[in-house]
Amino acid sequence: MTKNVFDILTEKYDAWYDSEDGRPLYESELKCLNPMVEASPKPILEIGVGTGRFAMHFPDVIGIDPSLNALKMAGKRGAKTVHCYGEHLPFIEGDREYAANNRAENFKNQEHLAAKA
Repeated sequence: MTKNVFDILTEKYDAWYDSEDGRPLYESELKCLNPMVEASPKPILEIGVGTGRFAMHFPDVIGIDPSLNALKMAGKRGAKTVHCYGEHLPFIEGDREYAANNRAENFKNQEHLAAKA
């Protein structure tokens, strides 16, 4: 199986959130997500959890991602994760009340864009 770009560039991708450009955007997105997560039925499925930057703040979130390296980092942050692709969810229908996709669609079939992040 070929590794995806997020397995290869996990640390570089994650470091962007702590960069001068990334930190303000991350904090802004987190503030926007807080009220939505609070008001949403639980549990929440985060499609494209990546390194768990958002999921680590919300204990009722279970994140999925195809990148094993990103999921390892998310797990170290305390995020609950499952290794899978969004197109093939290993859950029983009705098992999750709400699904959120913060950024995954940005990179679907566009790994070359993710490499520039």
